[in-house]
Amino acid sequence: MIMADKLNLSMAAINNAPSPRDLLELPAVQENWVRTYNLVSGKEDGEMRFEAEKILYLRAIQANKALQDCDKFSHYAAFTELAISGLSLRDGLAYIIAYGKTASFMPGWKGRLEQITEIRNVVHVHEPQVVFDNDEFDFEKGMEVIIHKHKPAKTRTKENFITHVYLVIQYTHGLKVYIMDRQEVLNIRDKYSSSYKAYVKAFNEAKKANQELQWGDTWMQTFHRKDGSGSWQKEIELPMWVSDEIQAFKKTIVKRAYQMQEKTPKMKYLDSRMQELPPEITNEVEETGKTDFNKPEDYSQFTEVDDGAGGIDEPGAAAAANPIITELIKQEQPKAKPVKQDPVKATVIQPKAEPAKTTQSTPPAQGNVFENPDEGF
Repeated sequence: MIMADKLNLSMAAINNAPSPRDLLELPAVQENWVRTYNLVSGKEDGEMRFEAEKILYLRAIQANKALQDCDKFSHYAAFTELAISGLSLRDGLAYIIAYGKTASFMPGWKGRLEQITEIRNVVHVHEPQVVFDNDEFDFEKGMEVIIHKHKPAKTRTKENFITHVYLVIQYTHGLKVYIMDRQEVLNIRDKYSSSYKAYVKAFNEAKKANQELQWGDTWMQTFHRKDGSGSWQKEIELPMWVSDEIQAFKKTIVKRAYQMQEKTPKMKYLDSRMQELPPEITNEVEETGKTDFNKPEDYSQFTEVDDGAGGIDEPGAAAAANPIITELIKQEQPKAKPVKQDPVKATVIQPKAEPAKTTQSTPPAQGNVFENPDEGF
């Protein structure tokens, strides 16, 4: 009963806060956030991280009217899930998005890369690499993928294209290579990227109407369709697949590798919270930077659960106040030391230079629909 009273009091304080900014200024919110972060991460810099992430969180709210209108408890839950993740809202590691009236926490693909490093038997995660058609690249597939050589070309033109993307993870038992060819990646793009589908539709409409296309060169990365009279007709955000295909390929291989890992209890918990967001939304956040989305009318804001008190669990409530997360963290095991690499397996030759960023003025050829929904992104 005492715990329930404390929870009810906390809920009242959260809901009575005049604004999300006032909510994050509550001493109890800071105390809970710092305690959660320190417990999960095993570090002691929670107070410093709280101040840094609070500033980033408030900036995100200030820049997004939809986030300002979100339910305050969902803000508390999302901010707490940020503490559980150990990630940052800086540099695309994680995002706070508005899904209807609900503020939701979402790890980005760079955050997924960081999460992989936390897995018990992972020693090091190398930077994902893309392979262009004019690179020297030799690999073989068998029981395991072995890369014999990857030497990036010294020069590259707009006509060159990506043929493969791969990620090397060093485990305690040795190296493992995750690799995808171009068609595999494009299949996923065509199946799950709503931003790319919208771009292709607009591009084809403009081309069919014989309209002039002009490409913006600002950081917003937009293109404009112009009608015959010269007046601007429409502008559409360029998806990552067009503005920065290298990053799009890297995102895809990281998310594929993440799905194949033996996840920690913390990762499983956060993934369960992510299931409330359709994959099309999570892709659009990473590909366009958009952070506000309408929720389907039939989407229930509350999910009934058996909490032992006949109550309901609002989105993110388990992260906001639930002893189960403490039990999950207790299951975390310390990372093991690496063992000697098996000399029979070939080592991976790491590229010395990062491929240069390229852009496309026309949509890449669309691939077939990805056939296995279990590997969706």
